[in-house]
Order: sequence, then C-alpha cells, then structure tokens
Amino acid sequence: MRTLRLISTTLLMVVLCLNFTFCSDGNEVKEDSIILLADDTQQELFFSEKEETKEIKFTSTGCWYAFIDYAPEDWITVTPTEGGAGENAIFIKVNSNNPYSDKRGRVCIATLYQTIDIVVIQEGRECTQNIEVAGTLDKLLGTYDIHKLKLTGYLNGTDVATIRKMPLTEIDLSNVNIVGGGTYTVHYNRGSIAGEYKGSTSDNVFPSCFFYNKPIIQSVVLPNTITMIDDRAFAYCENLSSIVIPDGVTKIGMEAFDNCKGLTSVTIPKSVTEIGSDAFRLCESITSITIPNSVTKIKEGAFWGCTNLTSIIIPNSVIGIDKYAFGKCSGVTSIVIGNGIKRLPAYVFSECTNLSSVIIPANVETIEDAAFENCSALKEIHVKSSIPPTVNNSTFSTYSHVVLYVPTGSKEAYQNHNIWGKFGTIVEE
Repeated sequence: MRTLRLISTTLLMVVLCLNFTFCSDGNEVKEDSIILLADDTQQELFFSEKEETKEIKFTSTGCWYAFIDYAPEDWITVTPTEGGAGENAIFIKVNSNNPYSDKRGRVCIATLYQTIDIVVIQEGRECTQNIEVAGTLDKLLGTYDIHKLKLTGYLNGTDVATIRKMPLTEIDLSNVNIVGGGTYTVHYNRGSIAGEYKGSTSDNVFPSCFFYNKPIIQSVVLPNTITMIDDRAFAYCENLSSIVIPDGVTKIGMEAFDNCKGLTSVTIPKSVTEIGSDAFRLCESITSITIPNSVTKIKEGAFWGCTNLTSIIIPNSVIGIDKYAFGKCSGVTSIVIGNGIKRLPAYVFSECTNLSSVIIPANVETIEDAAFENCSALKEIHVKSSIPPTVNNSTFSTYSHVVLYVPTGSKEAYQNHNIWGKFGTIVEE
C-alpha cells in the first residue's frame, strides 16, 4: 500500500511539473506560489442529489492547476483546469446521484509546492417504500445504505431494527401506522454503565429508543396516528434541529428528547397532558417553547439545562410540577406560574442565573427547599397570596437586593414572617 501511494505521489508531481512548465503565457512559475480561498468553508462542498454546479473563488500568486484527485467515474467535472496569478475561479459540477447513498470525491487546486483539497459530498436520493406487511422492510429494501427515507404502510419492531442500521439523516413517517409486534435491540453506554434495551412496538406508540444515540439524524416527520412518544425515543440525537409533535399525542415520555443539543424548535400540540422526566433535558439550543393549556403534569427535570430559553410560562392547566423541572435554565429572565400550582418543589427553578422577575400566584401554598437557589439576578418577586406561603431558609439565595411585591393589606404579615421578612424592600400592590 505504501509503495502504491509513493508511485501515485510521484506521478502527481511529474504531471504538475509538466503543466507548470507550459503554464499560460505571461505567468511566471514561482516556487513559492500560494493559493488563498475566498471562503475557507468551501474546502467541504455539499451538493443535493440533483445535477448542480458550484463556484470556488480564490487568489493565486502564480500558476495553478486543478484536477480531480478521486471520484466515481464520470461524476465530477472541473473547469477550468489551470490558470495564473490573480483572482481566479473554478466550477465544480456533479451529475445527479441515483443511488440512495452519498457520494464522495476530492478536487485539488495546486501550485508546485502547495495543494488545497476540496472534499465533494453529494447526498443520495430519497428512498420511498410502502410496507404492506409489518416486519418486511428489510426484504423490501435489500440495503441499509440509505440516507433519506420515506415510508408508508405498517411498521413494527422488526422494521425499527432495520431502520436503526441505516445512516439516516432524514426520515418521513407521516403516513406510517405503527403496530404491535417484532423486536429490536438497542445498545447503550451512559458513563460507566453499559447495557442493552430489548424493545417491541405497541399500536400507535412511537417506540422507546427508536432513534436513541443517532447523532446524524437531522429531520424526522412523525406518524400522524401516534398517541404517545415513548421513553428515550430521540435521546442523544444531537443534530436533530426541529420536531413537530402531531395532534393526538397525549404523553411525551421520559428522556424522549434528552440531550438533543441541536434542537431549536418544538411544537407541542394541545392534546399533550404530560411531559415526562428529563423529556427535554439539555436541549441547549431551544430559545422558546409553548406549553399548551392541556398539560397537567411536568415531571422531574423536564426542561433542565435548556440554557437558551428566555422565558417560561406555565399554563393554568398544570396542577403538578416536579423538582428540577426548569433548573439550570440560565437564559430565562422571567417566569409566569399558572393558577393550578399549589406547590413549587425543590430546585424547580434553581440556577436560573439570569432570572430577574417571577410571579407567584395566589394558589401557591408551599415553596420547597432551594426552589430559587442561585437565582443571583433576581430583582422582583410578585406574590399574589395575602397569606405568606410556607418557605424555608434555603428557598431563596438572596434577599437584600430583591423587591418583594405583596397584595394590599398583607405587608405586615410578610414583614413579620421569619423568612419573608428578610427581603430588604416589601411593597404592596
């Protein structure tokens, strides 16, 4: 192998030397000629599956030569193939890609002593397949090398196993019916804990761990008929950018979108009643999320570590919220809590370090340990109950620089309270 590489390198240098010997008139061959790309990001070019041409602009201080280093036959065309000093451009054209898999190649722009590699990547065409009998996808396709897939028909656990073997970036399941039956196995490694999950499908439930730890998946269109997204369905899909949860889904399971760090937007329908533990934990790119007025339960750590959320509005429908639900949402500046909440649990808003204002409704009777721990930017707390809610010494981390607003006629009750009375300024409103 080393001998072949040496021969290839030697031949390349001979070809370059011959080309530079006959470099275009008026251009001096310089040993120190250099090339500067106008856009360094173009050292990796991405093309759709269709025929397409892209321009590469660059500056050269002397003669240069462009060539295809490697590529499938008759796929890439480069023009022009040589030039001289000054501002230049080459055009890289790719033919349409009929296979389902991506194609890769490399184009080089070279001087006598410098070579710039341009990696060419073209995505494969979308594969469309109807599954009349659940569990037969493997036989229908005959290949796993598929990047874009659109399915219709019936899908079970056996088909989930087939799909998990594919290097998918996009999948459309909108017209799929998930049915019970078939099995699949998912291997996981969480820190020092390794193991495997053996799953099967249930009717109209998006399966547990379906896309668990599939970081290359970017786009998923969910089946229109599902009523639940099961546990860890998309956990650690770090490049998944957006998700629309269809009408009819009532529950988002535990860790369903855990560590989907690239997720920027989520649409939660009005049918959802429960958001599971750690459902959106560490979805660091989400800037806003609307919790519909159908949700009654928000479980432990549901939005923990969503550091780019700027505001939180908990609707009146929510009657249960668990600890850490919005902990470490460090970008949040304001929180509105619905009238259905009677208890704010431990650490529920802890480490919301940019939180400046919070409204606590009249129905809240208890605020537990460290609920607002390390909310160092807090400036205003508006409590709507004339009877001071039960708190303890660790509920808040700061008192002296916070203005506490209380209902008219209740200032004395708050001032005389052993903890609420610690606030530096208490104002009736």
